[in-house]
Amino acid sequence: ALLICFALLGPGLAPRQEAAGLCLSLLDVGQGDALLLEWPDGDVWLVDGGGTPGSRYDIGAAVVVPELRRRGIETIELVVMTHGDADHVGGLFAVLEQLEVQALLLPRRQHLGAAERTLIGLAEARGVAILVAGEADPLPPTGAAFAALLHPGPGWDAAGDAGINDWSVVLRVGLGAVDFLLTGDVEEAAEAQMLASGLPLRAAVLKLAHHG
Repeated sequence: ALLICFALLGPGLAPRQEAAGLCLSLLDVGQGDALLLEWPDGDVWLVDGGGTPGSRYDIGAAVVVPELRRRGIETIELVVMTHGDADHVGGLFAVLEQLEVQALLLPRRQHLGAAERTLIGLAEARGVAILVAGEADPLPPTGAAFAALLHPGPGWDAAGDAGINDWSVVLRVGLGAVDFLLTGDVEEAAEAQMLASGLPLRAAVLKLAHHG
């Protein structure tokens, strides 16, 4: 896993021991995304869970859950499903089944694929709160750090012709002057909408949309 941490670390302290730091870990799930955010207050967010399209290999059970447990993580305050493509959502089933998840953030409620509907059903059966982008402010507080939902917002795709990638949840998170822009798989239409919106898009670290 690639680990990017912003923290003021004391002598002999590792990032997970330092309460003042924000760490973003990119878990190795192949072509998809699985981004782990560890906040200064101890909360944990997981943005997507990887997956192997067309394969029965369970990346969540084989890679994501073991890596989280290796780090001592048994509770996740927020899981973000940026969109329903298999290489983003596939690993989240094992996460919901094997760990305690408090909330699941979705890009939308309508026009969902089979995998998305199944994941939501699993979350509801396990008592996980369902949050939806564009409905009030779905993000929990993060203490000294900050998190902003940039896309999709209310009224996005009023014509109903945007593809699944352009519905991806886009987050800007950070601590102090260092921030990360996490873009899911957004493509040209969503990028143009965000640029025209005047939203704060500058960031120290950009997660390239749709795997670059």
